[in-house]
Amino acid sequence: MRAPRPSARRALVALLLAACQTPPEGPGGGPDGGLPVSGDLALVRVARWPAGGVELTLRVDGGASRRDLSSAIQLAESHAIDWAARPVALAPGYTALLVRPGAGVEAAVADILAARPPDEQLAIFRWGAAVDQVVGFTRDRDRLARGVDIALETDGEVAAAPGDAGLAAAAEAQQIGGTGPRVMRAVIAIGDGAADAAAAVAGHTTVPVIAVTGEVSAADAAAEVDRLALDAHYTVAACPGTDASEATLSVAGVTGELAVSWPDPWPESLAGSCDPAVIGVDEQAVPSRFDLLFTGDQRAVYDQRVASLSKEEFELAVKLADDQQPIAASAHLHGKGTLGCDRKSYTLTLDGPGRHLFPDAYDDEVFLIAMCADDRYLQLHTSYQLLAELGLFPLRFRYVELTLDGEERGVYLLIEKSDDTLERESSRVSSVMRRRFDAPGDHMEVEKSRGDPADAGSDWKRFQDHLATLSGDELLAAAGDRMDLDQVLTWVAMWSALENGDYVDEILLTGTDARAAGGEVRAYWTFAGWDNDDLYEGCHYSGRFAMVDPNEMLYCVEGTLEKILLSDPAGYDRFAGLLGDLLERVTPDHMQEALDRTGAALLPWFERPEICAAMTELVRENPGAIDPTEAQRDIREHLDVFRDEYESRRTFLQQRLDGLRQRRLAPATPRSDWPDH
Repeated sequence: MRAPRPSARRALVALLLAACQTPPEGPGGGPDGGLPVSGDLALVRVARWPAGGVELTLRVDGGASRRDLSSAIQLAESHAIDWAARPVALAPGYTALLVRPGAGVEAAVADILAARPPDEQLAIFRWGAAVDQVVGFTRDRDRLARGVDIALETDGEVAAAPGDAGLAAAAEAQQIGGTGPRVMRAVIAIGDGAADAAAAVAGHTTVPVIAVTGEVSAADAAAEVDRLALDAHYTVAACPGTDASEATLSVAGVTGELAVSWPDPWPESLAGSCDPAVIGVDEQAVPSRFDLLFTGDQRAVYDQRVASLSKEEFELAVKLADDQQPIAASAHLHGKGTLGCDRKSYTLTLDGPGRHLFPDAYDDEVFLIAMCADDRYLQLHTSYQLLAELGLFPLRFRYVELTLDGEERGVYLLIEKSDDTLERESSRVSSVMRRRFDAPGDHMEVEKSRGDPADAGSDWKRFQDHLATLSGDELLAAAGDRMDLDQVLTWVAMWSALENGDYVDEILLTGTDARAAGGEVRAYWTFAGWDNDDLYEGCHYSGRFAMVDPNEMLYCVEGTLEKILLSDPAGYDRFAGLLGDLLERVTPDHMQEALDRTGAALLPWFERPEICAAMTELVRENPGAIDPTEAQRDIREHLDVFRDEYESRRTFLQQRLDGLRQRRLAPATPRSDWPDH
């Protein structure tokens, strides 16, 4: 990458960082820690560690940031504490483009999109009378490029004040993704007034604001984000203990002094040992076992919930490590079709600040999924990997062990709570919805909404009804204006390749603000898969509500949206192309790699006889699997079966696609045969 020229670097607008006007989210998602700034110093991240440890991420701006200042960092407390400082490089994270319409802006935005690394999420905000989100944070460069024309629309409005514009963009960059990731966040301001916007936010934002000006090219601004990420940050690892409340952080020879308020420690881990040499260097451990504990009265309530298959809340405590104290918590039974399983699934809420349950994340509410409908416990883990690669599953997940009042309950899949994560991982969220299916039709269940939930569901229905009146290119254009069309069709393609027999109600939609041509700000929907544990199974309802595809490339497609899109030749053509792309990407070797990762994560649990005995679904299918050797042999066999089924299905689909291409004919139109009701 190319660093800014010295003359351009001197002209870069100062990175303006100061205490936020309202307390930002702390490590657990609550307003328990500020992010102060002073002079050339900014505290950009605060993260809890066990035993009362705290990881501070400090940025040093100005010319001093180009040399190692670890030895010059000073942390003053009312009493002596152990601490250490060292340089840290931040990974690509989130950059907001604040665009003021005008001459030369289009080329500058294009240069920045081309210069930024593919793993970085970018967003476009149009600075007019208001600061409108045009494209929310995404890695999809094509979608960003499509949004530039809307960002450049002029309508003679009086622009918002520079300070308001800069603060609005910086706030979005600060909040997206939560406090878990140790990543770079920045704003690049482009167009007339960019320098004024950067200058006006002095004292009001922790996010660096870089202005593209006559002397600072777009390429220079993009390179400055990288320089800051690599050269300007430090980890200050501290063990303040329970008595410390505030400290002063400074750097000798650098302007500024930061007041640090220590976050309340996790009380359950205070008995452990805090080591500054480990904090921010080693990976922070995540719990491998969840011990659910009940008092006598709590157990009576829990047993009643189980007996009645009630999803009402119950109280309990959760222990995450042998050397830690239990954490007060609440939970309820999770699921619908799996409520009757012997091993129950749970939605679990921990009291207090979020715990480090996944790498780079702090959560206080999670799902513990028993996988009782997941044959050999490998389908969810494997397919979630594949969906994540396609941008269709942003939730973290991993296998854990669960005990209930000391009774072994076996291996569970721990998953981030879907609606909370989708809200956190997107900017300016208007709704999070899950599609439900009451045969023969579907509807949206609104799980989160900025306004009236009924409005969010109605907005989607009006959009879907409008699509039903269109056809051909007009249909595809209208769909692409309001939702990620290729994303949802790729989702359908994935389930065709994996022969998912029940997925119509296993999709989540996130609505985010998006300015449209003409200035209207409305919802733009993106999609995430969910709960796909019916792979290589027949269609539910015996396929009575599924589309009939003469080309045999669709599988168990029941949703109204898909029927609208795939009954149209142009929509079906688009799907066929994306299916071909998917099959080229997910080769048999690629699938084997995903299955190998699943096996490596799953099989070690089955070295323990008590785990094998607890997995009642497996033992019911294979009584011999109570023995670890047989359990592992059985799971390995089904990993191989999964691979073979995928390879066979992939070959069949490629043959069907090749046949269509060779005939050079439009594919036969799928139709919907719904029985009378």
